[in-house]
Amino acid sequence: MKSEFIQKPVIFERNEAVCVFNPITLNWEFKREKCDSQIIERKISVSLPKAALDTLQVIVTTRCNLNCSYCSVRHLMDSQEKCDLSDTDFNLIEKIINGMDNKKLLVLTGGEPLLCVPNLIRISKHFIGKKVIFTNGILLDAEIAIELARNDIEIIVSLDGTSRESMRYRIGENEKLLEKIMSNLDRIAEIGMQFGLSMVVSDANISTLISDIKALHRRYPGATFGVNLPHHSITGVNPDITDGEFITLFLGLCDLSFNENIYIDQIARKMRSLIKREFRFRDCSAQGQKVVYLPGGKITNCINELNNCMDIWSSTTPINSETCQRCYAVGVCGGGCIFDSTYYMNESGFERRHCKIIRELLPSILWHLYDLEGLRANDREYLSMKYTHLMDSTFNKNTRFSIGH
Repeated sequence: MKSEFIQKPVIFERNEAVCVFNPITLNWEFKREKCDSQIIERKISVSLPKAALDTLQVIVTTRCNLNCSYCSVRHLMDSQEKCDLSDTDFNLIEKIINGMDNKKLLVLTGGEPLLCVPNLIRISKHFIGKKVIFTNGILLDAEIAIELARNDIEIIVSLDGTSRESMRYRIGENEKLLEKIMSNLDRIAEIGMQFGLSMVVSDANISTLISDIKALHRRYPGATFGVNLPHHSITGVNPDITDGEFITLFLGLCDLSFNENIYIDQIARKMRSLIKREFRFRDCSAQGQKVVYLPGGKITNCINELNNCMDIWSSTTPINSETCQRCYAVGVCGGGCIFDSTYYMNESGFERRHCKIIRELLPSILWHLYDLEGLRANDREYLSMKYTHLMDSTFNKNTRFSIGH
């Protein structure tokens, strides 16, 4: 299916400098002085590529040793008996893996997957692509970390901050749990293990997230970060945070990434699209690229939505929206979380918070590049080489990946 665009460059101005930016081709040109740039409109067609199944998320168990307020599995499975994978599940999972278009990514989650280490190792042996475990870190000792590394499973730990208050929705009043998680991270860092840290924004940590990431980066120089907007939760936590507060946070994260050379996944995705001229058709793998498998044989495309919406969501993308087609950020947006768009919808039908953040992030990234490089920021090949560490998911073999909660 093709969408027709009126291709019209946008001019960003700051002081005396200008940036002429094309939202469709993602080309740009910085100029040191304002000038009468001729804006030529052209009609072009853009085809939405078919989504290929390349990601499998397996809920290894619905059991957990925490009771996080905003956990999707906790709320969706609350009335059901907690369970692990059975032999029947393993057979079905193997069939799914064999039928995948491209075995790009295996995500092992829970519940808490480290409650079932033999099961997650068993699944991983059938998968030849990138493998990631998403854990709360309480059981993550050196022995388990080495076993995961031996099976090429990369580690992401849920950590919303460095204080009990910032971790309020994960650990409640139990400060010893935070000490336990940090102690485990210290130990695996000491033996040279790499890991990522995934954080969920809430009213408990939004004011301290940037300082916490700085502190964690100093403590674990090899760590990478993901900062996730909170998903809507019917019975969980829906923090009362304004759109302006979210925007301020993500602009601060952009500053932090450039100034401190820290990989932050949500900034990297947009930087990569811009510098490499990769039009971002979909922002979430649940839009046709991912299958989620739960114990008992339940299959869906999103852990927040047990009714499989893959066919509908795969074509729910900004290039199919007339409103989005007129937006200068359409090429890097992807639409955000389709599940959340039901609850935080704007006039385009997409997730309002994501939309506003991306419209501010795009020029922020461009101006950061100009401030650091001057007119050399027009040289994409140079930028691709210099900023690989901030946008490439395979650079230096570190864990550079983030998923929601």
